[in-house]
Amino acid sequence: LNADRTNVHTVAHILGSAVARLFDAPHSCLFVLDESSGRYYFVAEMTEEQRGSIGQQEILRLMKCQINNEGIAWLDTDHPLLHHLQSMTHPLPLSRVITTGIKQPDDKKPKHTQILEQPTHDPLIAPIFAQGIMIGIIAASARSDQPYAGPDREAMHLLQARVAPILETARLYEQAHRRAEMMNALYSSNRSDSLLSSEELRTTFAQCAADVFSAGAEFWLYDEHTHELKCCIHQG
Repeated sequence: LNADRTNVHTVAHILGSAVARLFDAPHSCLFVLDESSGRYYFVAEMTEEQRGSIGQQEILRLMKCQINNEGIAWLDTDHPLLHHLQSMTHPLPLSRVITTGIKQPDDKKPKHTQILEQPTHDPLIAPIFAQGIMIGIIAASARSDQPYAGPDREAMHLLQARVAPILETARLYEQAHRRAEMMNALYSSNRSDSLLSSEELRTTFAQCAADVFSAGAEFWLYDEHTHELKCCIHQG
């Protein structure tokens, strides 16, 4: 836990083991803040299984996560859960958070109440804070024998405090590692044993930028005759 290079997948694995021991809960999910997008992404315990287990997928469904074709799941910035998690001081059953956050326009009975108020099928959810910022979310699966009670919430509260500095260390390390990889890729594209033509140089840099940022990249040049910038290459 004190390793300087702990990654978020390792934290998810440790957290899953701790939740299983503390609460006898078969599954748990860890969400981690991506500051560039403001989203909270689900982190699998193993990089090879980013979709998670069947039990974890059920938690993602109950939390109404966005999931793309590659199985990557996240909570978007406008997800109603996030607003209430930001102000939570103690762990709560998922149904209480959802019914607080999703109401009818006329403030009548919250939506989904009949589905989510089954106590024996209610996950426990808790935010993880570091330096006043919610950097992650823990969700422990429902237990088949009994609902979560006060002592369970206190135990989860202690687990939040224990996990927070470890998760923040893992996040900062991975951010620094990604930035280093990006800079190395950008600088390495400028090294060549042969002199590249202007067109080859534009193509190389655009492709490198597309690869580094996993996005489309274009190279625009100024035309002195028309006094316009024109797109000369698109990659990605």
